[in-house]
Amino acid sequence: MLNCFALHTNTMLGHNPHEAFLCDFEIESHGCLVESEKVIKSSLPTNDIEIHFKNHSVDPGVDRPLLSVQVILSSESLETARDESKTFLKGYLDYLCFVANLPLRIHKQIRVVDWTPGLKERECHQFERFPCLDSRPLHST
Repeated sequence: MLNCFALHTNTMLGHNPHEAFLCDFEIESHGCLVESEKVIKSSLPTNDIEIHFKNHSVDPGVDRPLLSVQVILSSESLETARDESKTFLKGYLDYLCFVANLPLRIHKQIRVVDWTPGLKERECHQFERFPCLDSRPLHST
């Protein structure tokens, strides 16, 4: 099953391997990593995608336990990396749900960063929602 999934993902990407992007997500889960495991790293046999899991907010009694997940992949741009990472992660989480018998779902995508090796400056798209308190424009005095 994993090899078929990896082959599908590899053909889906097919981009310049020198342009890497890190896509950061929060994942809702009913499970967490044990304290001795700070980060779990996984990569496809084709080395096209690497994924890192770590605890984000899993304290006892928390309403929505969250894992922090970073997907590192090759893509053409920040925009395509955002879409491709989300598509990949949904499939990966479906597979993980089946194997671990745990519900997992993407809560939100936090950012996409140009992760190309050797850059001195990196481009980043940060995704946050800010509540609008009033529909009128703000004016400074």
